[in-house]
Formats: sequence, C-alpha cells, structure tokens
Amino acid sequence: MRGLALAGAWTTVVVATILMVYPELLHGGTRASPFARALHPITRLPIHGPAFVEAAALTPTSFQSRGTPEHRGVANSSIDAEGLLLAFEHRGENVGIHDASKASPAVDASGIYVGFDTGRIVAFDHQGNRRWQFAVAQATRGVHATAALDGERLYLGAYNGTLYALDKRTGAVAWVVRLGDTIGSSVTIVDDALYVAVETFAPPDGFVAKLDRRTGRVRWLSGWLGEQAHSTPTVDRANGLVFVGANNRTVRALSVVDGTTRWQITTDGAVKGTLALTAGVLYFGTMGGTLHAVEATTGTIRWRRPLGGRTRSSATIVPTSGRDSQLVVIGADDGSLTAFEPIRGEVRWSLATSHRPYPGSATAVRDPVRGWLVLAPCAAKTLCAIEAGTGAVVRRFALEADLTGAATVWDRSVYLVSDRGGGLARLAPRTFAAP
Repeated sequence: MRGLALAGAWTTVVVATILMVYPELLHGGTRASPFARALHPITRLPIHGPAFVEAAALTPTSFQSRGTPEHRGVANSSIDAEGLLLAFEHRGENVGIHDASKASPAVDASGIYVGFDTGRIVAFDHQGNRRWQFAVAQATRGVHATAALDGERLYLGAYNGTLYALDKRTGAVAWVVRLGDTIGSSVTIVDDALYVAVETFAPPDGFVAKLDRRTGRVRWLSGWLGEQAHSTPTVDRANGLVFVGANNRTVRALSVVDGTTRWQITTDGAVKGTLALTAGVLYFGTMGGTLHAVEATTGTIRWRRPLGGRTRSSATIVPTSGRDSQLVVIGADDGSLTAFEPIRGEVRWSLATSHRPYPGSATAVRDPVRGWLVLAPCAAKTLCAIEAGTGAVVRRFALEADLTGAATVWDRSVYLVSDRGGGLARLAPRTFAAP
C-alpha cells in the first residue's frame, strides 16, 4: 500500500508540473512552447582545439569552390584537352547517399582533399596515393561540401552540422565548431573570414555564419532564412554583400558587417545551387526550372529564362572570344546544358546530354588551341570538353562511375569525383608518370 501511495504522489507531482508548464491543457487555450527556438540562431557547441591562439598565421587562399568568392566557376589553370589521359580512378569512396551533388576535389600544390558520403575527409597526393583520412563523427549522410584551402588548413562542413579546420599536412584538428544540424554548403574565404550556410531541423531552417578563419570564433549569424540552404554564400567584396539561396524559394543579400538582410526576393522554386556574380549581376537557377539574372545591389530582376526542367546546378560564367564577351552556362534535369548571353538572356546553344537528372555544375577552362572550353558531364559516366562559343563536343572522357559535383582543374590536370561505387579520378597530360 505504501508503494501505491508513493506512486500516486509521484503521478500527482508530474501532472501538476505539466499543467504548470502547459496551462492551456486545462482550458483549451494556446500558449507558446517553452522549448520554442530562439528568435536568432545560436551556435550549438563551443569551439575547441588549439587554434584559440589569436596570433595564428593567416596564409593566402589556395583553393575554394567555384574559384573565387564570386563563384564564377572559372579554372585558374589551362589544359590541353586533346592530350589528357586517365591517370588514376579510385573506387568505393562514395556510396550513393543523398541525391545532392557530391563534393568536388579541392586541389593545390600540397595535394588533393575530398569529403565523401562515407563520412571521411581524405587527403591524397597528386599521384592518387592516400596521405591521411579524418572520420567525421555522426554524419550519417557524410560530407558533400567542397573543401576550401589556404596555405596551412582545409575548411569543410559536414552533414553533422559541424565545421572543421584541419591541418593539411596531418589531418589534425586546428579547431571545430558545431553550428547547426547539417552543413551542405561549401566554405567561402574572404580575407580573414569564412562564410558558410548552415541548416537545422524541427522545423527545417537555415542561416549564414561568418567566422574568424584563424580561430573559428563566430563573428555573426544571420537571421533565420525560413528554410534550409544548400547554396554556398557568394560574396560581393566591392559592395559588402553576401548572397545565399534557400529552399523556400528566396534569395537574400546580407551585410558582410553584421549579417543583416539588405534585400530579399522570391523566385519560382528552391535555390539549390550557388549564385554566380559578374559585372554586378547574379545568375542562378531554381527548382522551378528557371535561370534568373538579378541586380546584385538592389535585387531587381533583369530577366528570367526557362530551363529544360528544374536545376540544382550552379551557373558558370564562361569567358569567350566569339560574339559574346561572356556566356552563362547551366544544366537542367532534362539533361540539357544551355549557354545564355548575359545581357538579354538569349540562348546561344543548348546541348542534349543523357545525364538525368543533371548532377553537378560546369567548369570553364582555357585550352591553348581551342580557346575557352566547358567541362561538364554529357552522360552518366562521361565528362565532355565542349567549345564554349558553339556547344560542340571536342573530347569525351569515360569513367567507371557516375559523375557528380564539378571538375577541378589544377596544373593542367582535371580532377573529378564520381558517385555510388566511385571516388576520385585524375585526367592528366600524357607526360604524367604515376609511381
């Protein structure tokens, strides 16, 4: 009997506590949950690691996704497309988790760095030999962002919501901070700062974070974007703006000073890709199947053009030597790769590929003989070198697994990542000699 009395007393305490917290249960009223999220994002865990040393050296940026903070997708190195051969192709690194584009290879003089959806960040030398690997904790969907590199470190977010700064030589942690629930965005480096889009669950949402590159200390977090954001922040250094797209069909311009919103527009679909900035205009595709050209300082829409279906691709700004000074190239889920002129949005050419849905983004690269080329998938397991001015395919490179992400060009070679059953591959000049 004493046990029953104690159990009854405990039940009374529990019920009373619930009614104190949720009095609306007594009278049917409404009350905000005491567990409702804050009006502004907060970091989830404190930063830790040896990089609290404020005097840590700041070295030049050696690689970041899409080339520069403007994310135009233009390679810094040229290639001889006719002279490229497959130097190596690793298998079994990616296992086909999630249908977003996988990471592109980050390459500089020190080696190759790739995050895989197996949850590993792996460093290779230029011959494809594994140097070290870092296992990302509790990232069930792995690492899909592309690493950013400087002289000493790589910076990379994972699907566990954590941003890592690792020593490029050893893979040792310099600093680490958990910012949210997932990070699909790559890091953008501008001077001593890092910018990254962060995602949360319950409800799904996102924000942009600006951190100190040396220490990982958070400088600011933007307000909530209203939905998750996969696109990598694009930075307009001249006008002090950061641009990001989100799954709620919005594109925002934020202040680089404090992350406050300068302007916001609504599009016809989620914006999955990264915005490309050139000559004061942003170019981006939507899951509504439209390419947009938008004034960077005001958000005014210059033009919108239909694509051959929805797109996750980022727009590539291709220099040309033909009738147009530039072209905007983007893929769509019907397998089409289309080039638009940037002023009026007129179609210059469209290439039908068999890669559906289109998994990645094009890379613009200079060939000393053929001029500007576009490197992009033209079949599931095939990379094509395409004349930028005409859309004619000049070379095809067959691989053993489906291509994803974007091609990276460094020192006359092309580096690629493939999806399920695949991994890292290098197309190198004929003079390349693997050990």
